[in-house]
Amino acid sequence: MNPAPVSSFLPPASRPEQEFRRSTRPSSSGRSYLLPTAGPLVLVLLASLLLAAGCDNNGPVQPQDPTITNLPSRFRLNGTASGSNANGRTASCALDLIFELRTEVSRSPELVEYTGVHGGEVARAVLAKNGSGFSFFAQVFGDVEARLHTLGRVELLIPVNVDAEGRFWQNLARFDGAVTEDGRGSGRWTCAPFDLNSGGYRDVSLVVQGTWTFKPEP
Repeated sequence: MNPAPVSSFLPPASRPEQEFRRSTRPSSSGRSYLLPTAGPLVLVLLASLLLAAGCDNNGPVQPQDPTITNLPSRFRLNGTASGSNANGRTASCALDLIFELRTEVSRSPELVEYTGVHGGEVARAVLAKNGSGFSFFAQVFGDVEARLHTLGRVELLIPVNVDAEGRFWQNLARFDGAVTEDGRGSGRWTCAPFDLNSGGYRDVSLVVQGTWTFKPEP
């Protein structure tokens, strides 16, 4: 679908990426005491205390990382990206997409694969230092594939964008990130130019980086 120019563009506020923390449990240590008693009883008691102390000094037990086994069947992905070049030219981009995963294609302990559809809006605005410029806005729809890997690594694939004309669309062919146990995901993306240079519209050089998040939708 070709993007249609609009007069204004306000990207939504970016959402902070979630922090992933790992907790550890402290270990206890044992002490041995030598009682002032003679004979074999002392040796048996000493050996027992040393054995107990050795068992207590194994160090902290590290919890295993949680295994994520499912993606939400419906979720909303929002993304923003912005930046400027040495000439003061700026680019701002936004994503607002709904993903629906309708079919679980395969499942193994290492990988779960889904297919479905997506739809929503994408936008990019390019402005010169004096504030002049233009913005592009497009509504999109198409098939998607999703892959959930061990420990929550997620891939979202939009096949129609793989060979699309323009780097803007090609960079929307794949989203790599991570998902937590509550079904929230996050990652980074690149907003590239539409590669246009005609009709007074020029967008061929400024590439900016951004972040995306998703959360389950009812």
